[in-house]
Amino acid sequence: MGMFDHVTIISDIRDDDRLGFQCPSGHRLERFQTKSFDPGMDQYYVRAGRLFRLAPSRDQSTERVTYIAASPEKLIVHHEQEALFLPQTGEVLLYTPCGGCRPVLSLAEGSRSVFGDMVQEHAIFCEFAATFQVGVLTAVERREGTTRDALKEKLQKHGVEILDDDERLARRHFELRERPGRRGWSIGPTAP
Repeated sequence: MGMFDHVTIISDIRDDDRLGFQCPSGHRLERFQTKSFDPGMDQYYVRAGRLFRLAPSRDQSTERVTYIAASPEKLIVHHEQEALFLPQTGEVLLYTPCGGCRPVLSLAEGSRSVFGDMVQEHAIFCEFAATFQVGVLTAVERREGTTRDALKEKLQKHGVEILDDDERLARRHFELRERPGRRGWSIGPTAP
C-alpha cells in the first residue's frame, strides 16, 4: 500500500459541471488519495481550478489554533492553516471509492470475512487523471469507474457469489450500514 497524499476538490456551483469529478452514477466526488506527488500524507486542495498544498503543520508560523469551551464536558479546537498555491505541471492520478453508491455485496469466502461478517462489501472505485498546467486544472478524465451492475457482472465472472439487494442478509447488512451517524460505506475489495 505505502504512503499517499490527500486531495480535496473544493467546488462551488459554477465549478461542479466543469470539473467532472463524478462516479458513473453521477455522485460528486470530493476527497481523493494520490501517489502522484512525493507521498508524505500531505493535504492538497483544488479550488476554482487551482492547486494548493497545505503548509506542513510543523511550520508553526502558518497555523493558528483557537480553543472554545462549549461546555464543561466539551472543548472545541479550531485549526486555521495556510494552503499555498502550487505551480505543478503534469498529470495527477486521483482515486477514491464512491460514498454515494451502495457497495456490491457477496458472501464472504469461507464462513466469515476478516472482521467476522458473512458479507463482503465491494466498493465502487473511481480513478481520474487530472492535468495541471502551472497549477491550473486544464483537464479531467475518468480512467476507471463502473456501475454496480457492471461490477456485479465482473465479480460473478470470477466466481464470486453476489447477494441480491432484496435478500434478507443483504437487507439487514444495509440497514446496519445506513444507521444514523455512520459515515459512508466501509471499503472492501473490488475484484477477487
